[in-house]
Amino acid sequence: MRAEGFVLKRLHVFKIGLALVLGTASLLPAGLRAEAASVKSLTLKEAMERGVKVSAQMRDAKNDILKKQLELEQAQQAVKSEEAKAQGLFAKAHNLNQDMSVKMKVPDARSQLFISRETFRQTATNVGYEVEKAYLTAYQDLSAEGRSRTKLEQAKAALDGVRTKRKYNLASPEDQDKAEKALEEANSNYKQAQLTAKASRLALGKLLQLDMENPVALEFRPFWANLNQAALPALIDRGQKTTLSLLKDTESRRLADEKLNVTKDLLSSKFGPARMRVMEAMYKNPDIDMDLFQSSYDATLTQVKQDWQGYFWLLGFIPIPKSLLQGEFDGLRYLDDLHNALPIATIEQGKATQQEKDSRTAVIADIRGAFLEAKGTEETYAQALRDRDRAVDELAKANQKAKLSLIKQDELQSFKDAVTQAEQSIQLAQIGYMLAIGKLDTATGGAVSRTYRDGIIPYHDLDDGLSAVKTQKPKAPLGTWKIKQAVGPLLSDFSVTVSKKLGATEYAVFTKDGKRIGKKMKVNKPLRNLALKFSDPDSLKVVLYAKGKKIIELPLEGKGSAGQLVDPAQDGEAAAGEGNGGSGNGGSGAGQGAGTGDGDNGEGDAAGTEAGLGTVIIGTFKVNLDALTPEAFNAASATMTESGQGMLYKPDAPGASWIGMDNITDSDALANPPSSAVLSPTALAAIKLTVAIDKPGEIASTQTPEELAKQIETLKKDVLKLEEDKAAAVTAMKLMDIASLSAQLKEAQAKLGMMEALQKGDSQAALAQMALVNNPDALVAAMAEEASEPEPGNGTG
Repeated sequence: MRAEGFVLKRLHVFKIGLALVLGTASLLPAGLRAEAASVKSLTLKEAMERGVKVSAQMRDAKNDILKKQLELEQAQQAVKSEEAKAQGLFAKAHNLNQDMSVKMKVPDARSQLFISRETFRQTATNVGYEVEKAYLTAYQDLSAEGRSRTKLEQAKAALDGVRTKRKYNLASPEDQDKAEKALEEANSNYKQAQLTAKASRLALGKLLQLDMENPVALEFRPFWANLNQAALPALIDRGQKTTLSLLKDTESRRLADEKLNVTKDLLSSKFGPARMRVMEAMYKNPDIDMDLFQSSYDATLTQVKQDWQGYFWLLGFIPIPKSLLQGEFDGLRYLDDLHNALPIATIEQGKATQQEKDSRTAVIADIRGAFLEAKGTEETYAQALRDRDRAVDELAKANQKAKLSLIKQDELQSFKDAVTQAEQSIQLAQIGYMLAIGKLDTATGGAVSRTYRDGIIPYHDLDDGLSAVKTQKPKAPLGTWKIKQAVGPLLSDFSVTVSKKLGATEYAVFTKDGKRIGKKMKVNKPLRNLALKFSDPDSLKVVLYAKGKKIIELPLEGKGSAGQLVDPAQDGEAAAGEGNGGSGNGGSGAGQGAGTGDGDNGEGDAAGTEAGLGTVIIGTFKVNLDALTPEAFNAASATMTESGQGMLYKPDAPGASWIGMDNITDSDALANPPSSAVLSPTALAAIKLTVAIDKPGEIASTQTPEELAKQIETLKKDVLKLEEDKAAAVTAMKLMDIASLSAQLKEAQAKLGMMEALQKGDSQAALAQMALVNNPDALVAAMAEEASEPEPGNGTG
């Protein structure tokens, strides 16, 4: 929320309908009003606006947002750089710690940006409230100064009267002494009131960075808020969504969720999903038995260790320990310094979840406490108004008696003084009440200020605030969502699970501005698309359908790669646009709620939705993204270093241009690429292509027959050279060289076999050989199949 918006919501400056309600003019004596009129005046609205504007805290909070935005861009660039390094000729293997660090960079940066924005909003709220307190305190002290000055003038007049009476022997020396002491006391009280008023005025000036050395005219225009107990659940709900401490703990829990999901995905990718299923099943129980979990985890690691024990038998008689082929971070070496990463991530996630619950409980307690405090000041305020009414009634009766000479003027004055005292009590009660509702408004993220009304509180019909209140329990999510890497860092699969009670049969993913990503999918089928389009879950929403008819749209709750689908209507605030057909542009109807087709069912494609995923050029491979597989991505990536060509992308849309992907780090940059990223016709013509994959299961060479034959001859020479080197290593019994050269030879043979198959037009054979290129795991598996059955050994893991 912008600071200006906060001020407009919080500031409700109202006119006073009754002269008896303590406005400025009725409180300040003529002398004080004349003095104030000659100096600068300041309204509460002006004070709060200026307070927010000049606050160093606001400036720091705003700069922190910029800093976090830059850090997010930096994190995105770092991830992009790591992806590029992974495809380079000198790419190094990663351990779990390194992979997790890369995977968590962007989610962590996004979380910090969110917190910085919420801190800015909360800072605006706090600064406004502090200014409000300082202003009301200064006004209260200014009023007290005015009353003290009035009493001083009255004491002077009383002393003058006594002295006059002394001249005519109508007053005694004791009466004069008494009047002089009263004047001395009034003068002292006035000086103290002046000092207090100046101190509070200077304190206000310090907050506003204004010179308020001289008296400044302040105003007081009361307002009231709806503190009916029926509104308390909504106040609590709003407070849970805006209290910074709880938001921080919620973000910590979401990051812990993401860290756990990333850890599970990385281990599953490295060691195989089958081995993770036993532990995955344990997460279905909200209270995980960590002892049992640890035992299962240790058993899994034992299996992984056994994978790299024993031997390969080369040529049927040369034993090569599997450990020689084990990469720097293969097997258990992948865990490196995070041997117990999964159990630790599980424990941390549980701890973060509990901390969020405790924080939520504390926030609810704080709001209820602030509400009861406000109700107490409300009752004090109401009683002061009732006392004023009673004093006014008594004064009216006394006036009637005075007209009938039933009471003396001195007695009548006591009734007038009672009314004056009651009005002063109202002012004190009003200020206390306004400070209390301001505190409650701050605790509830501005929910109270939405109910502000002008004038005095309707004090004849107020509830006591003592009834039992049932807070709204968080409802169960309507489903979950997950983003999983599908093909390298390029493509991801988005999937949902939804509550059966919804009866949903299909779903679609949309951006917040209503553009659909990809196609409408069955609820049990993943949606595959560019990973960049799923890079910012906060900007996405899911629309659910039942046999083509829109049911509901749900924002994504969570960070990074997984989270929940929560109905925004559960927040007490109806989701804008949900079910609001007929408000779209150009006849597409569904408005912002669905951002899709016909307005009733949310069907059809939103503007800008492409028919397919598009096409990429990776090195010298041109691939339709619908046909891109992990094997094709690996093989294509190997050509990036050899050719010096990077990665290009072209959306499947009329008139679309080719885009260089080197500096495209998020969905916004993908949708609106900088001009420097768009390839010119000259640059595009210079791109050299060797392979095209246009459809799933099909692959073809784009080279001329002469170019292809030349490449095959080069590959044959490479294979021959590696065979000679391997034979020499076998003769010398250099086991390390044998292991390394065997892997290199197998990959060179795969490249040769792929090109020869392309020369013959045999797509299936070419794809089979391509699967081994730039794929160490597949190479090791293929070599193991070719080797004789391994015999017992004691290689290390």
